[in-house]
Amino acid sequence: TQAGFRVVGFDIDAAKTDAINAGESYFLHIPDEAVAAARAHGLEATIDFARAREADALLICVPTPLTLFREPDLSFIINTVESLLPHLRAGQLIVLESTTYPGTTEEELRPRIEKMGFKVGEDVFLCFSPTR
Repeated sequence: TQAGFRVVGFDIDAAKTDAINAGESYFLHIPDEAVAAARAHGLEATIDFARAREADALLICVPTPLTLFREPDLSFIINTVESLLPHLRAGQLIVLESTTYPGTTEEELRPRIEKMGFKVGEDVFLCFSPTR
């Protein structure tokens, strides 16, 4: 929002989206004033994933806790992508910003997006580092 972009945040927890929309932070390291300022410049939050169609860029930044085997638990990433898939449209950029192992974007996101009939690099754009 500081750069002038309208920003919509998505979450499955209505209490979190309600807090953001009220200008309140639920993060310990982000003061309410920062959220209120972002709200004043166009930030909004929603649980309605259908609104993903409005976005030109979708940045996925969800937790990736470690499993018992000290590997990233991809369930938050996968669940988020699955929630967004029905609402994708041509021309969008999808970026995975969650901490995970190299190849997650190409191995986990790309096949799901292409299964929906999109051609990555033509219909939608996916930010990843090639693993080949």
